[in-house]
Formats: sequence, C-alpha cells, structure tokens
Amino acid sequence: MAGQRRPTVEGAEIERYQKMVGSRARRVGQTVADDYPERFGDWLTLIDERYDFGGIRVPLVVNQRAITSTYHALRVGRRGLDANAAMRRHDRPTRILVEIGGGHGRTTRDLVLLLGVKTAFYIDLPLNMLLAARYLHRFFGGRVNVVWHDRDPIIEGGINIVAPWLIDRIDVPIDLLVNFLSFQHMSMAALRFYGERLIEPRVQAVFHENRDRPRERHDVGMTDYPFRAPFTSVRTRETFVPTDPHGRPVGSVIEEFLVRS
Repeated sequence: MAGQRRPTVEGAEIERYQKMVGSRARRVGQTVADDYPERFGDWLTLIDERYDFGGIRVPLVVNQRAITSTYHALRVGRRGLDANAAMRRHDRPTRILVEIGGGHGRTTRDLVLLLGVKTAFYIDLPLNMLLAARYLHRFFGGRVNVVWHDRDPIIEGGINIVAPWLIDRIDVPIDLLVNFLSFQHMSMAALRFYGERLIEPRVQAVFHENRDRPRERHDVGMTDYPFRAPFTSVRTRETFVPTDPHGRPVGSVIEEFLVRS
C-alpha cells in the first residue's frame, strides 16, 4: 500500500459499487429529466468526472452518451440546476456569487459554469482552500486567486478563494450566497460571524441545504439562523431524511431559498 493515493477496490466490491452508481445515475437522471428537461445535457456535463481528483470513477452510458462519473458527483450534481432555477424563477441575475463551506470547490465550479457568474468568492477553512485552489485551477486557470494575506488583492472577474478571517475584504453587493451542509455544523457564534460581516449587509439571496434541527449540542436549527431577519423564505423542499445508528429519522435536510425582503 505504500505510496498509493487511495485504497484499491477490486473484484466483487467494485462490481457492487458500479451497480450502485449506475442505479443512482438512472434515478437522479430521471428526476433531472422531469424537472429540467431543457438542462439535461448540462447535468451530464456537470457529472462527467474526467478529471481524476478523487473517488472511484465509473463508466456510464446515459441517454446514449458515454460519461465517467462518481457517486459523489451524482449526489451533488443537480445543486447547480436547483440554484439556477430558483434565481431565474425570481428574475435575479447572478453576476457575483459567494459560497461558504465550499469543500473542494465543486459547487462553485458548477454555479460559475451554469449561471454565467462574473466574480466568485469561495470561503472555507485552510485545508479546503488548498483543495479548492487545485480543483478550480483545473477548470478556470488564471481566474483562480487565493486571498490569504491582507496584501493579497481581490480580483474582479476572478474566482477568489478567501480565508474566513478576511471576509471583510469582500466589499461588493452579492447576488447569491450558497451553502450546502455546512451551516448545520456551525455554532451560533460562527453563524453570527458570517451573518453580521457578510450576509446581512451584502447578500441579496441565499440558497442553502441544511438540517432543519440541531444534532449536536452546539448546532443551530435552520429556523434559528441569526441572519434570517432581512430575508423572506420563498421556497423549501425536503431533500433527505438522515437517520441515527439505529435507523431512526433525526429530522430532515431542507433546501431553502431566501430573498431579501
């Protein structure tokens, strides 16, 4: 195993995984075809994982198109379509985008590609900033700009990867802020930090997907997020029902669209 980047999966285990990915591709693909028939080709492009960034890639044929995808790509691939539909439904352009808690940068990539974003800001902890810089550079090259020090510039037209302690450097109106399964892990203090410094003074719309209630002692249920006051909730949708180790439901994961009142 020395020197390998990730464990090797072989034999019956890889066959089982391939079947699981194929089944999920058919299931999710049908929901995309039902909800966004005109964007089905865009969805295929988003889930086509030809860049080996991690995960077990599986060859698939979807609507006679050969692609390579992963379970993760299929799990998160329609987020961009949902956010795009919400903004268009309310006739809101997305010139400037912020994602808080963006992981390795996939959703930022998808939204920049789908929404015609002019300037993007990605915010996360240092390790994820490094992962996102590498991933996003693969797709956007010189547009990627890491803001780590006070002296690092914010670039208009760039994909700015901003350290959380420098969010005061974002001093422009934000058309859309997104967050997926990240607010649900934050303490009230962390939510207030982002709310007071960025969301309440600058953001026009918030599209997020998080648990509806706390799971740990320091978590905050979504209806108690401290930055909600300036916004109206115009759409909610249950996307997932998490369970505890005994299989019992522990609330719901809700997709919500908030617009400034």
